[in-house]
Amino acid sequence: MTPIVPDPALLDLANLQDAFEGDTEGIVEILEMAVDTSATSVPLLQEALAAGDASAVAKAAHGIKGAVANVGGKAVAKAFSAIEEPARDGNLAGMPELVVAALLALERFNAEVARYRASLV
Repeated sequence: MTPIVPDPALLDLANLQDAFEGDTEGIVEILEMAVDTSATSVPLLQEALAAGDASAVAKAAHGIKGAVANVGGKAVAKAFSAIEEPARDGNLAGMPELVVAALLALERFNAEVARYRASLV
């Protein structure tokens, strides 16, 4: 079966396709690693925000940003960067809204990864 072409606004696979030379199994494996890594960091982000720990918020956001940016989730990475940067400076003003927006972007990214994976079956 021919894989779908993901929405590049959510998941830009161009670099992965070049790096993996069309090996869809390898691409899916690294995408799943990104999904798993971000899933591990989401509760850490939420707990840090609830505790008012700006440093831990920045660290968790950075982890998610890195995981998705490395596999083509540029919009999601940008959303988590908007959390990381002010949190690094100790600024948590408006953070709950930023976190909600970033988590929605992550959900859309995860859904696009799942859609891509399902198209390979």
